[in-house]
Amino acid sequence: MILKQSVVYTFIFILRFLSFILDFFHLVIIGCNYPNDPIMGVLDDDYAKKQKDLEDPPKELNTVVFFGYKVRIWTLVSYSIINLLFYFLFFFLSFKPLIIVNIFNNSFLTLNYAIASIVLYHEYIPRLIRLGMKSLKNKELNMAKYVPNYTY
Repeated sequence: MILKQSVVYTFIFILRFLSFILDFFHLVIIGCNYPNDPIMGVLDDDYAKKQKDLEDPPKELNTVVFFGYKVRIWTLVSYSIINLLFYFLFFFLSFKPLIIVNIFNNSFLTLNYAIASIVLYHEYIPRLIRLGMKSLKNKELNMAKYVPNYTY
C-alpha cells in the first residue's frame, strides 16, 4: 500500500500529540512521566524493570489514608485540585445539575462519591492512560513502516 509521506507524517504527528496529552494526564495523576520510547527498550537493559516499576508503583511511598484507602499524596492533591476546578466552573457558570445537588445534600452519598471517585482516579484512569499510550505507540510504529528512513 502506497501512502503519501505528508499524510503519514500528519498521522504520526497526531498520534504523537495524543501520546503527549496522555503523558501529561499521567503526570498529573501519578506524578511521574511514563517512558514510552521503543528504542530505549532495546538499548537500555533496565528499561523493562523501570517500566514495570512505573506500572506498579510502590504503595508505601508517600501515601496517606483517605477514608480508609491508601493513596499517594500527589494523587490526592491533584484529585482535590481537579474537584476544586470543577466546583469553580460550576459556580461561575451557575450550573447545578440535579443529580450532583442531590448527592452533595446527602452525607452518605457524598462519602461514597469521594471514595469511589478517588479509587477510579488513582487506580483505573492511569491504567487506561498507559493502555492508550501503548496503543498509540504501536499505531505510530505501524505508520512509520510506510515512510523510508523514518527516525523514531
